Amino acid sequence: MKTHLFSIVIFFLINLWFINGIAIDDFHCKVPTCRDVHYGLKDLPQRSEYVEVCYDTVFSLQAIPTQHGKCINEKTGKLNPPCIYALAAVIKDCIDRMTELPKKNASFYCGYTLMKYCAVHLGLENFPLNFDF
Repeated sequence: MKTHLFSIVIFFLINLWFINGIAIDDFHCKVPTCRDVHYGLKDLPQRSEYVEVCYDTVFSLQAIPTQHGKCINEKTGKLNPPCIYALAAVIKDCIDRMTELPKKNASFYCGYTLMKYCAVHLGLENFPLNFDF
C-alpha cells in the first residue's frame, strides 16, 4: 500500500514539474510575443490567423535547442551554425505566412518581437536587438 501511494505521489510531482516548466516557458516567451501580435494587429481581419502563426512560430523556436543545441555554445562562446540556420528558417517562414502585412511589419513581429521575448531559449539573450534596416 505504501509503495502504491509513494508511486502516485512521485507521478503527481513529476507531472506538476513538467506542467510548471511549460507554463513558465509560455509565460516568458509565447504569451508576451503573441500578445504583442494580437494587440498590435487588432485592426486587421487576419489577426486571429496571425496569432496562430505566432503560436506555431514560438513552438518551432522552442524546439530548435532540442534538435540543434543552443545557438551559442555556453563553454566556448562560439556560434552553432545549425541552430542559427534553423532560427533563420523559422523567422523566414513566419514572415512568409504573414502575407498581408508589409515586410517590415512582418519582420518586426516575426523577428524583433520574437527574439525580444524568446532569445533566452536559444542562448542569445546577451545579444543586442536591432530593428533598423
